[in-house]
Amino acid sequence: MRYHFVMLQITVAAGVLTTLLNKLEEYNLMIMTAFVYVSVVIISLWMNENKKKLKHLDESENQNR
Repeated sequence: MRYHFVMLQITVAAGVLTTLLNKLEEYNLMIMTAFVYVSVVIISLWMNENKKKLKHLDESENQNR
């Protein structure tokens, strides 16, 4: 649930940034959007890895009980 909220915040921030930077050239906007997309992908991959680690830790804790 929190994951979707974070993604929504990131997309809103990206939209605000692009509207603020509309005065710049298209080239800079392309760089900005590419940077935002790459950061979103990296964050989502990192969150998925953390979910897997947490699930693994929970399973090992349950086995130890």
